Amino acid sequence: MPAATMRHMLRILPLFVIFIASRAPSEESRLVASGTIPGLTVPPRTTVTVLADHKSLGVTSPTALAFGEGGELYLTETHRFRHGIPDNRGHLYWVIDDLASRTTADRMRMYEKWQHKEANTSMEFLTEISEVLRVLREPGDDGVFGTQQVFAEDFNDALDGTAAGVFEYEGTVYLACIPKIYALRDTDGDGTADERQVIQDGFGVHVSLSGHDLNGFVLAPDGRIYGTMGDRGFHGTTREGKHYNLHDEGFVFRFDPDGSNFEVIHTGLRNPKEIAFDDFGNFISVDNNCDQGDKARVVYIVDGGDTGWHMGHQALLSFHNQLGMEKRPPAAWMNERMWDLPNPAQPAFVLPPVAHLTSGPSGLAYHPGAGFLESEVGRFFICDYRGGAAKSG
Repeated sequence: MPAATMRHMLRILPLFVIFIASRAPSEESRLVASGTIPGLTVPPRTTVTVLADHKSLGVTSPTALAFGEGGELYLTETHRFRHGIPDNRGHLYWVIDDLASRTTADRMRMYEKWQHKEANTSMEFLTEISEVLRVLREPGDDGVFGTQQVFAEDFNDALDGTAAGVFEYEGTVYLACIPKIYALRDTDGDGTADERQVIQDGFGVHVSLSGHDLNGFVLAPDGRIYGTMGDRGFHGTTREGKHYNLHDEGFVFRFDPDGSNFEVIHTGLRNPKEIAFDDFGNFISVDNNCDQGDKARVVYIVDGGDTGWHMGHQALLSFHNQLGMEKRPPAAWMNERMWDLPNPAQPAFVLPPVAHLTSGPSGLAYHPGAGFLESEVGRFFICDYRGGAAKSG
């Protein structure tokens, strides 16, 4: 479907729903309070159940989830955030070195250079805590899980980022954790992964801003697995020998379920959070703004698409003092309105977003026709994080 057609089809509902059909909001779009979680509002005729929490099953800071074919639930948890996963805004003295990185090996050399600067830059600090992939099992009639087990851990190399994506398909559990995509399998049936294969390496050549992670995944109509990567960049070579050097931009990628044929298809994204497709095979992602007056975006994904972002824009806007400029210099991202809907100021190569929606998109899904309200069939759902529970939805 052409992007122009998609733009005409998009309609916005209060809070977080996108229409993919021209129709009036239903009664279910009016949210009502839920007593399960204070402050939470949900559509009428729906209920909220806490399936697992820290008190009952030790769940800690979950970042992504996926159901397995046996009804189990896989959860990625981040334990390294700010304790192994740094942010340039907390280490301004290394900004120039970080911008100069072109590979994950360069990033490691930068860590080694600055490891004695502060306690939280030491190698011990960067490696003492691991990300965790947990699996919940034995759901009761109410859906509440009865048991949990750590499916995989030991993701605590200095280069390791947030475990921010998980997906299960035909016995293989795919894990997204900078700098690698893993294929994990439990071959002996003990409930933990004893086989760990790296599908692709080289993500996250920069520290940049935390949260600009490797996300995913979704099984697409073409039988391939799709995911997204933020602008921390990628420098790597695929199994087939194709080399990528996308060190300053985020992108959408795909690969075959056996891990072969990895390829990048859409570039120029800043911090895309997940990807989803509709009944017609149209792909959508959601991308975050850079907090300089631009807006968060709904992006229509196409082969060869370029949405115009690279990390140099952020450097000029946020780190100009570290670059030796007292005043913020012009940045094409803002001056040429690359972030905006189609307009005459944009360069011809840019594929503009199809809508401005939400402030902090942090998750995306599509209603395929079962499992939720019938009135919501054919709509995308976006998680919108706005800095705290009160404003998020």
